[in-house]
Amino acid sequence: MAAHNSPASHKLPPYKSKPAIRQAIIPASIGMLSVILGIRLFRIVDTYAVNLIYYDQFGFMTPFFKGADPWTMFTWQHGPHRQGLGELITWVVVRLSGWDTRAESFTILAALLLSLPLAFLLKYRLVRRVQVTDLILPVIILNVYQWEQLVRTPNLSHSVLPLLLILLYGLAWLIPSPPWRITSVLTTNFLLVFTGFGLFMGLITLAVFSLELSVATRRHQGERAVKSAIGLGGAVLTAWTFAHNWRIWPANYCFGLQWAYVPRYPAFMITMLARFVGVDFNVAPTAGVVVGILLLSGIIAAFSLNARAYVRDAFNPDQSSKIITMLTGFSLIFAGSTAVGRICFGMEAAQASRYVTLLIPGFLGLLLSISRIKVSGVPAALGLTLALLLAKCALPLAEPDRAAAQALFEAKTRWRECYLLSGDYLGCNESTGFAIYPPGPDLWAAMHPEYAADGSGPARIIGRLDYLKERHLNLYQDAP
Repeated sequence: MAAHNSPASHKLPPYKSKPAIRQAIIPASIGMLSVILGIRLFRIVDTYAVNLIYYDQFGFMTPFFKGADPWTMFTWQHGPHRQGLGELITWVVVRLSGWDTRAESFTILAALLLSLPLAFLLKYRLVRRVQVTDLILPVIILNVYQWEQLVRTPNLSHSVLPLLLILLYGLAWLIPSPPWRITSVLTTNFLLVFTGFGLFMGLITLAVFSLELSVATRRHQGERAVKSAIGLGGAVLTAWTFAHNWRIWPANYCFGLQWAYVPRYPAFMITMLARFVGVDFNVAPTAGVVVGILLLSGIIAAFSLNARAYVRDAFNPDQSSKIITMLTGFSLIFAGSTAVGRICFGMEAAQASRYVTLLIPGFLGLLLSISRIKVSGVPAALGLTLALLLAKCALPLAEPDRAAAQALFEAKTRWRECYLLSGDYLGCNESTGFAIYPPGPDLWAAMHPEYAADGSGPARIIGRLDYLKERHLNLYQDAP
C-alpha cells in the first residue's frame, strides 16, 4: 500500500506535466488573440472601405487605364518609389473584381494577415522556442493604428506588401544551402527594391554583402568571398536596374535637407513611434514624448548591440544579430527618411497612420532582441514593458481615429452618390466639400509627362471617370 501511494505513482504523463500544459496554453492564447485582432481589422475594412478610386489611386492605377504591359506596371513610379509586385497583384484583383477598391482593401488585409505566421516562423527560427512574449507579436503585426492603409487610399505596394517581403527576406537568410540562400535573398531583395518603400532594404543588402566580402577577403576565405561577391553583384545589378529612368520625386514641393529642420528630425521620429502605440500628441503630448523616446531608444539600442555583434562575427552560424540589425535598421532608415521628406508639413505629419506599417520591422527586431537576452529576469521585465506600451494597440480603435474613419467613409459615400446622380465632377467637389483628387498642381501628371495627352487636374480625372462609366466599373458597378 505504501508503495502504491508513493510520489512516483502520482507522476503525471508527459503530456499532462506543467511545462507541457504551459507550452500548449501559449500557442492557444496566441491563436485566439490573432483571431480577435484579425476580426477587428476585417470589421474596419468592411465598415469603412468605399468602392471609389481616391487620391493617389488615380496616379498608380494609370497603367491600368492605359492597358500597359506588365513590366511598365512593375516599374511604375509613384512618388519616390516604384509599384513593383504590388502593382501586378492589384491588377489581377482589379480585373477579377471590376475595379472594386473594397476588394483591394481586403487584399491588403489578406497580405497583412499572411505576414503574421511568417513573423512567428522567423521568430521561432531565431529563438527556437515559444515564449510568453510571443503574445506581443499579433499586437505588433495587426496593429489597429495602420487602419488608413486599409481604407483611406488602398495601395498594396506602399507598405503592407513590403512588410511581407521583408519577413520572407529575413527567412531567406536562414536557408542552409548557400546557392539557394543567395538566390532567395537576391530575389526577395529585387522585389523589395521595386515594391514601395521596400526600396530601403536594397541599401541594407548592399551593406551586408559588402561587409561579408570585405571580411572574407581579409581572412583569405576564398569560397565565402566568391559567394559574397556574387551576392554583391546581384544587389548592385538590382540597384542599377531600379535607377534606370527613376526620378527623384518626393511627392511634395517643400522637400529638401534644410538645416533649420535637422534638430527636429529626432522629434519627428519620436512622434512616429508614439503614433505606433496609439499615443495622440494632440491629446497627450507629454506621454507622447516619454513613450516615443523610450521606443526610439529601445530600437536604436537593439540595432546598435546587434550590429556590433554582427560586424564582429559576420559569418556566425547563428544569424540572429544579422536579422535583427536588418529589421531595426530598416525601420530606422524609413523613419529618418520620412522625417527628412515630411517635416516641412509640421510635426502633425508624423502622426500619419500610413507610416505605422513600416515601423513594424523595427518593433519585431526589438522583440527578437529582448527574447534573446540570457540574463535571468531581464527578458520578462523588458517584455512586460513593451507589452504595456503596446497595450492600446490591442484595444478597439481610439475615438479620434474611429471618428476620422467614419468621416472619411461618409464623405466618400456622399461624393459617390452625388456624382452618380449628376456626373458633375467640380459641382460634387463643391457641394460635398470633398475632393477625390487633390486640387491644385497636378503632382502625378508632372511625374509622368508622357501621359500629358490626358490633360491634367480635373480634365484627366473626368476622363478616367468616363472610362469607368463606359465599362460599368468601380463606382458604376452597382449603379443603374
